[in-house]
Amino acid sequence: MAPRTKRGKLRGHGEGALYYSQALDRWIGVATIPDPRAKDGRRRIKITAREKTQAKDKLDEALGKIKDGVPAGSARETVADTLRSWLERGLDRKKVKSQSTVDGLIWAVEKQIIPAIGGYRLRDLDCEHVEDMLAGMADKGLSTSSLIRIHTTLTRALTWAQRRGKVYRNVSDLVEAPAGTERPSQALTVAQVHTVLDTAKGDRLEALWILGLVLGMRPGELTGLRWEHIDFETGVITICESLKHRKGTLWQGGTKTRQSRRKLQALPIAIIVLRAHRKRQAAERLAATSWTDTGYVFTTGVGTPIDPAGLRRAFRALIKAAGIPDKQPTEDCPKPGLWHPNEMRHSAGSYMDAMGVPPKRVASILGHEGTRTTERVYIHGQEVIDMTGDEFEAYGNQFGNQSAEGS
Repeated sequence: MAPRTKRGKLRGHGEGALYYSQALDRWIGVATIPDPRAKDGRRRIKITAREKTQAKDKLDEALGKIKDGVPAGSARETVADTLRSWLERGLDRKKVKSQSTVDGLIWAVEKQIIPAIGGYRLRDLDCEHVEDMLAGMADKGLSTSSLIRIHTTLTRALTWAQRRGKVYRNVSDLVEAPAGTERPSQALTVAQVHTVLDTAKGDRLEALWILGLVLGMRPGELTGLRWEHIDFETGVITICESLKHRKGTLWQGGTKTRQSRRKLQALPIAIIVLRAHRKRQAAERLAATSWTDTGYVFTTGVGTPIDPAGLRRAFRALIKAAGIPDKQPTEDCPKPGLWHPNEMRHSAGSYMDAMGVPPKRVASILGHEGTRTTERVYIHGQEVIDMTGDEFEAYGNQFGNQSAEGS
């Protein structure tokens, strides 16, 4: 007789179920999710782990990614696979009769998109990857028309993949508009930034939101920031590393480019909230039954790194609590879009510009080589970049600009 299987209690609706298999000597987590490809419109997912807590965490992570809109391609399918499949089977050659149009699509796929992001698995592709690709192309001097062609090509291919159940999120949230074609609502307005920051007061990640919305740090730079990178005596924050995510693994690497490595003489408000965050984290460490000491400034409640999906969920929850509406639909993006943490950076750049900070200084703060990317993408060296100087006075005054001494 086969060993009996011990079933755990069913969890809430949409949360799946956990049970222990004596035959496998492992805990099993199962759930049913929507799948347009399946006959009944549903698909069953299954995970295993040796410990019940591990199985619960893995199942919650899988369901969280699906809920958050992470692409759901097969384990092996890459972006390059999807793009080439689209070129072969997705193009309606009856509608696309011009060979020059086809040649343009092939150029965008084979010469531009695949060399930049083709190696990513479709399920791992993130908005930040696409934005970094487009920003890098803008830095290399590609024209706005070329960027629009690349963006449109990728959007069409992913939309085709979405109709086949390979992508669950709204494609407009995955593929941000290229330089010069952004939706105005991609950057929070000045009033919205303050509304979000007011809502964030007392949040365990309040300091992260301020560093993102006020200093314009990238999501990976925020989650990869270590305590050793902050000099509380001088008020200097060194941005030299970034937490990266690929193939389901988090790893610490360098910043996006050499120019992204920078030192900021930060606004006093940033140092004030970081001091408060250090105390909050120390209290969390004492209260936790187990704590993983990673040295990161921003972590989960048990000290482990914050992954991109977790940061997206936290940011969108904050945006919702602040009463900020979804990004507005446009002709090219007919569905409202959810906000992405990377748009904190856009918002900071736009806010600095609105307060009269020169584009060259904004470029230095954001870590761009020059003003080209800043002006075309973000405004809708190892020297310490002083954000407390005259050029930032009006901007700093928006956040109190009080002294960080004694806080």
